[in-house]
Amino acid sequence: MKIAYLEAGLLLDYWVAKAQGLDVDVQNGQVIAGAAPNHYVFAPSMNWAQAGPIIEREQIDLVCDFGRWMAMHVRRKDYSRPDVSPLVAAMRAYLMWEYGDELPSSTE
Repeated sequence: MKIAYLEAGLLLDYWVAKAQGLDVDVQNGQVIAGAAPNHYVFAPSMNWAQAGPIIEREQIDLVCDFGRWMAMHVRRKDYSRPDVSPLVAAMRAYLMWEYGDELPSSTE
């Protein structure tokens, strides 16, 4: 699956958690990260408190043009596909740095 077409939500959040090496599970349509009993809902495509540290650590550049956001990972040097959400654009850029243009065929 091409990373450029991931939308906000379950699949994008799941792969961001996997890229960070988090223990991850899907329950009731949500990504759950961390080991019990300290697990939590993980949704960086919609939550600035979770996405912000990733954006800062990875030095992801966000640019807005005519209401559409694009993001570029400092080490990749090309922008993600535009999106109305800066978080979606940033998480796509992060995954493109980690995996290339497509997600791995396996979840392991």
